[in-house]
Amino acid sequence: MESEFEGIKKLRRGTLILILVPLLVGFIALLLISSSFSALASGSFSLTLSTIGALVAVVIIGAILGIIRIT
Repeated sequence: MESEFEGIKKLRRGTLILILVPLLVGFIALLLISSSFSALASGSFSLTLSTIGALVAVVIIGAILGIIRIT
């Protein structure tokens, strides 16, 4: 009986992560993309590169959290 409750807890936690991680990563990615476009418009190339680097970091973190969700 105890193992069934433990299984249900894991399912709840996994489902919550399944819902929240893509939403959070998508929101942050949209913010970074919009700031990248504004940096391109102002002509600041170094700011654009740092924004792209931050976007890559967000995608990597999202992938790691997705892998954690699977296990």
